[in-house]
Amino acid sequence: MRRRLIVTTTALVAVALVALAVPLAVAVRGVLTNQAFDAVQGVAEQASLLLDATTRSCSELQLRVAQFGDAPATVTVAATDRALVATTAPTAAAAQLATGPFGEAAAGRVGRTVTDERIVVAVPLSTAVCGRPLVLQATQPKSLLAERIRAAWAAIAAGALVVAGGAAAFAAWYGRRIARPFEALAEAAGNLGEGDFSARAPRSGIAEADAIAIALDGTAHRLGRAVERASAFTADASHQLRTPLTALRLQLDTAEAVASSGAGGGGDDALHAALDAAHAEADRIGSTIEDLVALTRLDTPDAEVDLVALVHEQLPAWRAQASESLREVEVEVPAAVPAVRARPGAITQVLQVLVDNALTHAQGEVRIEVAHVTGREGSGAGSGPSASASPGGAGRGAVRVCVHDQGGQPGSEAEDEGSYERPGGKGLPLARALAAAEGGRLTLSRTGGGTRACLVLPIHGATS
Repeated sequence: MRRRLIVTTTALVAVALVALAVPLAVAVRGVLTNQAFDAVQGVAEQASLLLDATTRSCSELQLRVAQFGDAPATVTVAATDRALVATTAPTAAAAQLATGPFGEAAAGRVGRTVTDERIVVAVPLSTAVCGRPLVLQATQPKSLLAERIRAAWAAIAAGALVVAGGAAAFAAWYGRRIARPFEALAEAAGNLGEGDFSARAPRSGIAEADAIAIALDGTAHRLGRAVERASAFTADASHQLRTPLTALRLQLDTAEAVASSGAGGGGDDALHAALDAAHAEADRIGSTIEDLVALTRLDTPDAEVDLVALVHEQLPAWRAQASESLREVEVEVPAAVPAVRARPGAITQVLQVLVDNALTHAQGEVRIEVAHVTGREGSGAGSGPSASASPGGAGRGAVRVCVHDQGGQPGSEAEDEGSYERPGGKGLPLARALAAAEGGRLTLSRTGGGTRACLVLPIHGATS
């Protein structure tokens, strides 16, 4: 890229210089030629004025002409019949008369021309001291003009080379300045391709490069989130599926036992019930897999979620799960609860983790409480993506879903918002990550002889 910029810029400047230098050279040659004509004509006119004003005889005219020996041009006086009268040339042959200008001067006009060797100007004289009309011719070697033209063209060429060199240097500097941000972007993209999703593209102040950098950083962030979600899915899917698989296995064992006994009547009813329960657990496993797979996608949209309705929707499955250990699951909703904006699949999986842990690592009844909280409890719901939603819900608090059990030990006596762990707990890192992704948080606290695990989600402009 740098080389292309340097070559392109230098080529454009070179073309511009040629387009400027050629007409300039032609114009300079014309100007210098005119100056040479003017210089020779000045000598001719000065000599003609002096001769016309001061000569009284032909010999005096010859004497006056000899005085112009040091003039910058050779002066020659001849009769209109081309007979030589006087000259400052070293020889008569050197004072050769130019046909065209001499004829013009003989006719009473100023004649001028450039031959291969000389610049010639001829003017008529008004004096007739030699008994016939006279013409004065002034000449100068063309080599002097050619030398001045070459010097001027050399100066133009030198100036063009200086400008071209400066343009090349500027192109090299500017090429580095332009190419460096894109090289940095290429390096950042290479790091991203190697799996470093923390790589961030530098900003350069060039709008186009910065736009690419912003897009690349967004891509890195999204890919990092996707990989994290995929990793969480891989690490925790086995736990999320283990409970319904265990229930399915128990139901199938029951059905197998009933079928093996060959009992009729009530045995058939038990067999059908076991098979129905197995089908329900299979459906639950399929739903869990769909939820987990959906949560690994970045484009999964959130929606307005009624947490009370969601809890009641999952309640039959939780009660069936609890009945295997002769336990109960109850739901309490003290007052009306507003809706929240979140991904239903994520909320379902978080609550499933909390219920699974309550049923696996505690005893007694499991009580689920859904409540609208305000003040300090609701203000710290989270700072994830959802926290920046519509400002219309600012100050409206949060919705808290708490799972109470009657056994197990929390990680500490007080609530610990930063480290959600419990002895033997499974799936809690995934639950914490899902809650944070929805702008919420998880808390764990001791309540008498049991544990209270709560999911807190902020309210953002939802209506109850």
